[in-house]
Amino acid sequence: GAAGTDELLRIVESQIALGWPERARLVMEQHQVSDARLEALASYAAGDFPRAGALFTEAAGSLDSASRGILLARAGEK
Repeated sequence: GAAGTDELLRIVESQIALGWPERARLVMEQHQVSDARLEALASYAAGDFPRAGALFTEAAGSLDSASRGILLARAGEK
């Protein structure tokens, strides 16, 4: 359910913050969870900047103006 998905996304986010983007991707794959923002963060942390930029742009499409601006800025960082 939604609570389980929210918990998984928190786990994924913590793995990225700890510098383990590959673990984050593995958790998302194992549990068939998709979140463009977290996938973008994992790609960025792994140094895959073109993929991260594309994913940040994708994630920004469904957000309000402030959050959208932050993700679009991240998309253009590298």
